[in-house]
Amino acid sequence: MLLDGEDSDEFGPMPEVSSLAVDVRHWDPDATEPAAVRTVEADAVVVPVRGTQPAVAVMSPDLVDGLGLEVEELGTFVVPGPIGKELQQGLAEELAALDTNSSVYVERGYQPDPAVRIIQMVLALLGGILMLGGTLTATFLALSDARPDLATMAAVGARPRTRRRVAASYALVVGGVGALLGAPVGFIPGIAISRPLTQQWGTDASSLDVPWLLIAIVVVGLPLLTAATVGICARGRLPMTARVD
Repeated sequence: MLLDGEDSDEFGPMPEVSSLAVDVRHWDPDATEPAAVRTVEADAVVVPVRGTQPAVAVMSPDLVDGLGLEVEELGTFVVPGPIGKELQQGLAEELAALDTNSSVYVERGYQPDPAVRIIQMVLALLGGILMLGGTLTATFLALSDARPDLATMAAVGARPRTRRRVAASYALVVGGVGALLGAPVGFIPGIAISRPLTQQWGTDASSLDVPWLLIAIVVVGLPLLTAATVGICARGRLPMTARVD
């Protein structure tokens, strides 16, 4: 409920000003129903609330006086910015000198906790080790099965770098297919579990911070690293074999 009648870009055009009854009641724990205190008619604009955001009523001082409500100053909302960390620390120190119960809060968006970053790095390291081990094992098994083909390529004049490129392509295909198939398998359950765990009253359930950079490193970076490792470590020439009759 807004009393200024201005438009909002977030919610679209406001409805026309209309009269609204503001009813104030006092709740007594010993009573079965709240006791009516006062009801005042006031001009108001009703603002639609989307999602799970809480409804907020903004009232003028005259309306508060008409309702007979007592108010006290709990804080100050400062819109202009930006406010750096040094300025924030200075303000906090000045307020602490005036009143130990005062504090300064600056909204900077989602700031992950250092412990969360450490957990993400550990998970990425473990996932990378498992992915590298599985990809290298599958690649070397595939190269072992392809030894006759590689020997034929060497016999017809293929250069040593061709074998390394073939080995790297094996690793890239195995690692890339595994990453592309494994990412949705973990991403979809992760979103389904994170929504109920992170949803709180008065917040939007869709505001999740997805570590896209970490996912990109695992899905794109690790297959490329595996392919480069296999291409460098693969032997360029096969050992000569002799047939014994």
